[in-house]
Amino acid sequence: MEKEELQRQRILDASFKLFSTYGVKSITMDDIARELAMSKKTIYLYYNDKDDLVTQLMSSVLNVHQQEMAESELKSKDPIHEIFLMLDQIEKMLRPVNPSMFYDMQKYHPNAWILFEEFKNEYMYNCILKNLKKGIDQGIYRKEINLEILAHTRVIQVSSVFNPMYYPSSRFNISDVQYQLSEHFMHGVATLKGHKLINKYLQVTEDE
Repeated sequence: MEKEELQRQRILDASFKLFSTYGVKSITMDDIARELAMSKKTIYLYYNDKDDLVTQLMSSVLNVHQQEMAESELKSKDPIHEIFLMLDQIEKMLRPVNPSMFYDMQKYHPNAWILFEEFKNEYMYNCILKNLKKGIDQGIYRKEINLEILAHTRVIQVSSVFNPMYYPSSRFNISDVQYQLSEHFMHGVATLKGHKLINKYLQVTEDE
């Protein structure tokens, strides 16, 4: 069983590498088999078809991201630090990724994209809500903000980065966009105490 899981993960890793480089649409099962020096028949022992492979890859990536978000919360000194830790993880994940990968998944693999939508609208939303509540309790976020509206806004902000209509890859680096939007969001919800923390983590000095 352990050997089967290793083989399954090896196929996922090779697929992610190819999809990240060339996008999902242009990569065939033959390409994946060639990358692995493996017969296509062997791949089909583990995955029914390309759509099944893409869907299970999305599930695997989201599971890893969920674990990393939980680790960021545990390691963080405060809610703002937590956001910066998450940004570092997102940047690491997005660095090798061709932005067309997300567009291809959304257009050609709806089952995989549904997993991302569920993750975004449930797990991510609740993490943001929790972060905002902690920030208010600690006096680093403004107490008058509407938690549900801001959490929903933040979810839209994060996911908008993957939409080429808003941020075409020919003009924007998605990691840079994600960072700028996150910094903008933090400044919008922060108190003076929160702003000082943001500047501390950004290593910025400014007049009050």
